[in-house]
Amino acid sequence: MSQIWVPALQLGSGADVFTERLVRGLQTMGIQASLQWLPASYGLLPLALRQTRPPAGTDTIICNLRCAAGFRHRGIRLIAVKHDAVGDPQDVPAQTLPQRLYHQVLTQRWEALGLRAADAVVAVSASVADSLVRGYRYDRSYIIPTGVDSSIFHPATGLYSADGHLTAAGARSDPRSDGTGYAAGNKLRILFVGAPSFSKGADLVLPILQRAGANFTLFHTGFSEDLPGWYEIPEFLRARVHALGRLDEAGMVRAYQQADVLLLPSRSEGFSYAVAEAMSCGLPVVATRLSALSGLIEEGVNGLLCPSGDVMAFSIALHWLSDQTAVRARLGQAARARVLQDFELSHCARAYAALAQRLQQRRA
Repeated sequence: MSQIWVPALQLGSGADVFTERLVRGLQTMGIQASLQWLPASYGLLPLALRQTRPPAGTDTIICNLRCAAGFRHRGIRLIAVKHDAVGDPQDVPAQTLPQRLYHQVLTQRWEALGLRAADAVVAVSASVADSLVRGYRYDRSYIIPTGVDSSIFHPATGLYSADGHLTAAGARSDPRSDGTGYAAGNKLRILFVGAPSFSKGADLVLPILQRAGANFTLFHTGFSEDLPGWYEIPEFLRARVHALGRLDEAGMVRAYQQADVLLLPSRSEGFSYAVAEAMSCGLPVVATRLSALSGLIEEGVNGLLCPSGDVMAFSIALHWLSDQTAVRARLGQAARARVLQDFELSHCARAYAALAQRLQQRRA
């Protein structure tokens, strides 16, 4: 039986979530899989990771592509995972100037070395696989979609009335530990999940809401009420914009369950955990028409897609959904079915285990 070591730099990103869940999925299969967190400072010089030795008996290492060159060990198979479109010329407009410089000087150099060091490279979506071709002329990646545990991320039961509004019990089930009001009456409950960054389209959220009408309440996670990186909230919006702060996994599940729609106007995505988790919870999504998100969302079937940066298109979509309870329910049901079919965590873990076995047989 394989013994898989999964070393990772703790960066507070979706890659961290992927790492934890992949190890959990492999362990559920009965595979010996261990996770080791390492200081984020190694990201500046991944080759220094060579001093970190794998546990005795390790036959497979799974790590982020950016660190792969530092985890090349004789006799041990190395699987490198590419999570984003960094390195792809088409992704440059979604980056700030400091990000561009950092990626050009460091990230792309380390990823190029990782591509040469790895026995296999996994792209978390077809979109990321395409970005490897455009950015590095690497066309041999395996596509393994990232998985969500649908037994944890599932639709709420008993939280909504027949007309789609929160019940009294639902209003008391607040994702914040202090239990302060999450209920929004008859207003559309919009959820934004992610850092207040340019790539996530956080700067577009308030302009979108200003044009969407008065029938909404926005809840956002991951940062404080001060909305760092956003401009000041207009006075007439303040009562309808609420920070949930950083939530643990259980809190995120409740946040998805109690929302009416997830808003994600990202400019760039490799694979969006927020979208996959929301869909698994039966939540319809209004997101940017990016190739990575189009792999999750089918327009008009399980969500709505809008052109990148088109504030008016997002506003119109939200305004239309605000009084379409039946449509939201239909989109949410189809979203859940899509995750169960193609993005279940068990599928992801089995694919990585099968790849490790294939590499072992090839080496033998």
